[in-house]
Amino acid sequence: MTFFIPRWDKYKDKKPTGSVEIGRNNWAGATCSFATLLQDRTPIDLVSKNTGDVNIATLQEAPFGSYFNFTGATDNYIKFDITEVGDDLVTVVFRSKFGSTKTFIDIGFSDGGRRAIYNTNSLHYMFSSGGTNFYEKNSVFPTGWVWNVLTIDAINNAANWYENGDVLTSPINNVIPLYTSANILAIGSGADTAYPGDHAISDVFVFNEIFDAEQARSISENPYQILKPRRKFFVLGSGDVEPPAPGNKLYLGATEITTLKLGSTDISTVYLGSVNNETTFQGSNVTFNGENVTYG
Repeated sequence: MTFFIPRWDKYKDKKPTGSVEIGRNNWAGATCSFATLLQDRTPIDLVSKNTGDVNIATLQEAPFGSYFNFTGATDNYIKFDITEVGDDLVTVVFRSKFGSTKTFIDIGFSDGGRRAIYNTNSLHYMFSSGGTNFYEKNSVFPTGWVWNVLTIDAINNAANWYENGDVLTSPINNVIPLYTSANILAIGSGADTAYPGDHAISDVFVFNEIFDAEQARSISENPYQILKPRRKFFVLGSGDVEPPAPGNKLYLGATEITTLKLGSTDISTVYLGSVNNETTFQGSNVTFNGENVTYG
């Protein structure tokens, strides 16, 4: 019998490589409307499969993996055509590293208007194409890599900015404009402005819902939980033992297993075959009949 084991807990601090997909069974993955890991010179949106148009921005490497540098030029950006992103309830998640204390970041949705996100000196801004700030907060300027979570609720005129799971409290919230449709996502410097940037970005995710404080911390601490798990497996038993029929007892080889634990927790029901043909376990060990089986 083969047990498939999710391994994204191994990727909290290191970016996955290779082919990845959005996991729609995850609480956040279910509403993910745009996602790019910015891991290739031609980055891809994992939702629409559209590729990004890269202008000047350079792909570089950090200990955790790849990122794009958006420093120096006014037209230093990556643009994606998007079709799934909502208009009124949006959470934007991105990992960034600000260069100096004069940094401009533009992550905007464009339909002739846009929602732009900037950080300059110690101020954090979100504002509309009309130039009215709908979010403004004076906060400590981050100097290292940070996970940013921004919630934009245009129905209730509420916006929040979280850094590494901690909310920047007491923002100025003004009216957030309603947009008819969002069709371009622009990442970088000068994508919609004349300002050069001094920053780097390694991941951008968008969700068609408003994350609460607990969800903002969860996605900051384990951002790649939105992806389908990469799976390792081990096989119990070998030889020509006839497998049990769907819905019957669980066997190790020819021996019936009477106790099955996930870590220290008893699992009272195990589904086989047509009921659930992929039994998934998470944790560091599984115990069969009192014998501990450890996997990597």
